[in-house]
Amino acid sequence: MGIKQAPHVCACPISDAIDLVKDRFLFKSFWGDFAPEGLVGKPPLGILGRDGDRLMIKIKPKDFV
Repeated sequence: MGIKQAPHVCACPISDAIDLVKDRFLFKSFWGDFAPEGLVGKPPLGILGRDGDRLMIKIKPKDFV
């Protein structure tokens, strides 16, 4: 269909992803010369919460300002 998807950045613990997002010099967008909105993390096995929804986390740089 030609739809671009978000790139896979890393497979790492949440603490490492937080450190990556906090460091503004390491965390650059793949789509252009601007800051990305954040990282979305998903468990590799697709773990579900008690309500049946997928567990996911979004880490945003603006949360650390």
